[in-house]
Amino acid sequence: TQTWTKENLRTTRFNDGTDIPKITDGEDWESATTAAYCIYNNTIVADSILTFGLLYNWYAATDDKLAPVGWHLPTEDDWNTLITYLGGNQSAGAKLKETGTSHWLYPNKGATNETGFTALPSGGRYAHISQYLFMTQVGGFWSSTPYPYDNLAAYTYFLYSHDARMDRGNYGKQTGWSIR
Repeated sequence: TQTWTKENLRTTRFNDGTDIPKITDGEDWESATTAAYCIYNNTIVADSILTFGLLYNWYAATDDKLAPVGWHLPTEDDWNTLITYLGGNQSAGAKLKETGTSHWLYPNKGATNETGFTALPSGGRYAHISQYLFMTQVGGFWSSTPYPYDNLAAYTYFLYSHDARMDRGNYGKQTGWSIR
């Protein structure tokens, strides 16, 4: 009942043509309360950007103009529908992850990519420590659903190189994650 994008988002413009601010400085990223994107480790390597996409803060992720026209950022319910369809948290990650270790750190446990989702380990930008972490080890994806117990956080969904499961967590809205 769902259609998902095949790649991580990598747009630098909203769907109305306006630029999304790019933030490279850690302190600026940590204090941002409006839409922004970054590139893992501020790389300029085009192949890396093409493969892994960009990282967005939650303010960009939930802007109505970020997704291509006719698309939307998945909600918590959208992610849960996908996970349930794939047999639950314990097996969903394996069915979504790209196979092999070209991009995922060994062992990329259980990866079958039977869905064609081809999830990649793009890591994240952690606002509270102003660092990029876990590329090749973790794929983190925003949901549009705010965390109900902390107005500074929102739900995020994770896949791991060391496990076949998919988890839900909550992270600060200034954190940088991928978008599907």
